[in-house]
Amino acid sequence: MKKIVAIIVSFCLLLSFSGCSNMNKTQLFYQGEFMYIDYSLKNASNKEAETIENQVKEIIDQVEKLVALSDPESDISKINNSNGDWVEVNPMVVEMLKISTDIYNKTDGAFNPAMYPIVKLWGFAPDNQGNYTESRELPSSQAIADLLLHTDFAKIEIKGNKVRFLDPEMQIDLGGIAKGYAVDLVQKIFLKSQAEPFEGLISLMSNQLAIGSKAKNTPYTIAVTNPRPDETNNSYFAVISLADMGLSTSGDYEKYFITDEKRYCHIIGKNGYPIDDVIAVTVFENSSAVADAMSTALCVMDMETAVNYATENEIDCIIIDKNLAYATIGDVTIKEGMEINKAYTKYE
Repeated sequence: MKKIVAIIVSFCLLLSFSGCSNMNKTQLFYQGEFMYIDYSLKNASNKEAETIENQVKEIIDQVEKLVALSDPESDISKINNSNGDWVEVNPMVVEMLKISTDIYNKTDGAFNPAMYPIVKLWGFAPDNQGNYTESRELPSSQAIADLLLHTDFAKIEIKGNKVRFLDPEMQIDLGGIAKGYAVDLVQKIFLKSQAEPFEGLISLMSNQLAIGSKAKNTPYTIAVTNPRPDETNNSYFAVISLADMGLSTSGDYEKYFITDEKRYCHIIGKNGYPIDDVIAVTVFENSSAVADAMSTALCVMDMETAVNYATENEIDCIIIDKNLAYATIGDVTIKEGMEINKAYTKYE
């Protein structure tokens, strides 16, 4: 159990301080290939808890197998290797593609699963996992420019459960939405169960979902990880309250390398280069899939654009930039009595 919890903490950018204390609960953990989940059940019998646990494992396994780039038999790998031919895929892949397309269009390409070849070029593909932090030679501007010609995510055609690329050289990665999508599916499992009322936190890597509230109708207390702990001498940025809401965090501090004292992370901007202005975004949303994708999109924008976009589109979020300036937008509640890390300044 301790090993899995450690992995959850490592990948989750948001940690629960208070958890689900004072609850009659069943604590469950599940570790997949790249998805890790932690949740609690209230008022569930052992049989009910076992049934739910099996359903949760099954749905996460299924989502993983559909989007895994390391598996040549996954639906995404089949599409990527189709040379523009039609490929029949699972309806869940179609749903993720449609959500991704919607956010791609709404953010003017800031969220773009078709950047995968450039992500690979920078050394952040699954076959380089474990070596992300190693300094390396930077790709040439020409190599980046050549790949950018094939990153128009709008060149996807969907008919029923069949998908094809209108650009045969395009490749995609749904890792930026699959985790949130899986959380939404897990939520549906819980809400259909007989363990009523279900209350608890679902944690799946960088995504968390609070269903209900904890004891005595008080919100869960969530710490937002500090993206620059070495510079600010604090492990968390701020503490917020969360109830009946999902959230997702994206940032430049989990997968990155440093070359010539400059940080290069796995989130690639529209110009084909790693982001270098916004360093972390937490988005609060009812849909975990939307939160997952939107947190990446806001990271790709510069600070001013991200703040304006979130404000105009009424996105509840926290945005932090490389100058240690932050903006809280919408209905974001900083827990009373907890100050934002003093090393940060309010973005003006």
